[in-house]
This record gives sequence, structure tokens and C-alpha cells, in this order.
Amino acid sequence: MPKSAVKEHKPKSKPETPSEKKPAQTSIPHTRVLLPQKSWAGRHKELGVTEERMREMLYWMKLTRAFDDRIEQMHKQSKIVGGAFSSLGQEGATVACAIHLKKEDVCAPMIRNLACYLMKGMNAKMLMTNYCGRTGTPTDGRDGNVHVGSLDYGLFGPVSHLGTSMAICAGASLAFQMKKTDQIGMTFIGDGASSIGDFHETINLAAVWNLPFVCFIEHNGYAYSTPTAKQTLTANLADKAAAYGLPSSICDGNDVLDTYEKAKDAVDRARSGGGPTLVEIKTYRRRGHAIHDDQRYVPKEEMELWVARDPIKLFSEYILEAGIMSEKDIKSLDAKVLAEIDEAEEYGLAQPYPEGKIAAERVFAD
Repeated sequence: MPKSAVKEHKPKSKPETPSEKKPAQTSIPHTRVLLPQKSWAGRHKELGVTEERMREMLYWMKLTRAFDDRIEQMHKQSKIVGGAFSSLGQEGATVACAIHLKKEDVCAPMIRNLACYLMKGMNAKMLMTNYCGRTGTPTDGRDGNVHVGSLDYGLFGPVSHLGTSMAICAGASLAFQMKKTDQIGMTFIGDGASSIGDFHETINLAAVWNLPFVCFIEHNGYAYSTPTAKQTLTANLADKAAAYGLPSSICDGNDVLDTYEKAKDAVDRARSGGGPTLVEIKTYRRRGHAIHDDQRYVPKEEMELWVARDPIKLFSEYILEAGIMSEKDIKSLDAKVLAEIDEAEEYGLAQPYPEGKIAAERVFAD
């Protein structure tokens, strides 16, 4: 891709002191300034997004949310135990990024990137079986939820030390570069992980080695219960890219087409030999860190603001306005998704538990 086609985010020439900082557009604590909403009905055509792809993205978004909703319900019914994580409010961002992946690419998703698993081939049945702690999944019941990965699907599973898998993904990108393929590595981290050493070391080397690598920072406001402003004074996390000499961009994570455009620019750049890109996705986490977190630290007004900007709601409204689908079409899609989730639950609960004797297997390389 020609360098002129890469849309880069240019940080301010000098950092602002506390007295110079501009007031936010909202008085709600810890809420980032929202990006302007774009709502003209021809945007997808301008971006070259087909109607078929628009319908596909809505399907993945709805499937992700339906899966999350069912997991929460099953956890309350004690059908599954342990950690359960929700992507609520962030489905659109993940789908708009992962839609650009090829089967041969690798991805290191995090706990709020369920859509990556689904879109890379780990279907709802397999993921439900894994949540149920049964056999027939890459972990064979050793670990539930989305702490799962498989090279058969090009997925590096996340670990509890969030953000550490980005270095592994960059390593895979180095292998692609050495083999001279057009494969890329894509990873997701949160705002909290952008302050850990793994992040800085990885993007530095990715830039120096010009790796086919894309890193998305999902700036959703909280690292567990810590507001972003309590762990970094960088208002735009994309500004961190400037220190390492790589391009960056910022997108509205609740605007699917805006995220789609910025993700495509970054992926095309990586795939064509242009090197890595850091993309900041401004979005919001509408559930606690995990199901046990009741979010009592989140102001009610802040939550209401982001509920109104629900990505599935906004994208569905756009699709209706653009004439891509009708109300009847969307209801039919909802029924299809519900049937798929019902089937996945029934299947997962019917699979056998692992035998105790296999617990120590596959811990070390054979």
C-alpha cells in the first residue's frame, strides 16, 4: 500500500500540562471524549464494504452477544463454574477488526474478543463445550471460558497476565516475515496492558523489525476496576506509538464502519510489507471484569451514556436505513442465532467430563 494511503494519527507536538488540558465534553468521571458519530447511509459503499459483508458482520455481532448472554445465564444456573467474561458493548469493534483476517493469519485475542474465536473457526458448540469443562476442545476440560487457543485455528490463547501474548503474536509475525508470506499477526490488549513492559518491548521491536503486525488497544475505560486516568495520563493511548516510530490511528469502537476502515488500513499496511500499526479503539466495557464483578465503581450516568451508543443497536439502525436488511430480515437473523446458541448449549452439556488421569498430560512437550 502506498505510504500516502496510510491514515496515521499524529500526536500533539508537546504534552499538555494539567492546567492546559481541555475540559471533556462530559462531566461524567473517567469517560473519554466521544468521537463524532457518522451516520450517512452511503458510508459502506464509500468504504467498499459489500452488503453481504455488512450482513455477515451483524451476524457475528449478534452471535457473540447471544453467546455471552447464555453463558451468564448458565453460570447463574450453576451449569458452568469458574470465570465467565463478557464482550457486551465491544462486539462491534472485535468483529470489524477480525473480519480482515485470513485463515492463514494468527490472532492473539483477549477475554473480550469472543468474536475472534468464532470467526476463526472455533464454533459456538466447541466454545460452549469448553465453558462446560468437557472433552472435545483444545483444552479437553483443563480450562474453561475463553482461556483457550489452538494453532489449528491460528489462535494464541490469552493468559491471566493480560497483554503478555502480544509478544508471542509478534514472534509469529517475525516468522511470517522470514518465510516471505503475506500472513499477519493481530493482537488485542486493553488500556491497562498498554502500561506494562511487554507492550512497550513488543511494539518497539515490531517497529524496528518492520513486522507484519497489528496491535489494537481496546480503550474501554477500566483495567479491572482501575479507571484509565488512575494508571496513565495519556488521553489518547495511540500517542504511545510515536515513541517507537510506528504509525497509529484512533477509531470509535462503537461505530463498526469507522473501526472497519481503520482496521483495514492497518491490516493492508502489514500485509503489503509496510510494517506494524497501533490502533486505539475507544469503546466501553458494559460488564464487570468477569461475572463476579458487580461494577459498583461505575457511575450510573456513565453507563447510561454508553448503553445509548450500543454498537449492535447503531449498526442495525444503519443497516435498516441503508436498505441492506428489513425488520423481518433482522428478526429472522435473531431466530437463527438463538437456535444456534440453543444447539450449542445442548451439545456442550452432553459431552463427557475428562478423566482425571489425563490432567498431567500435555503439560510438557512430548
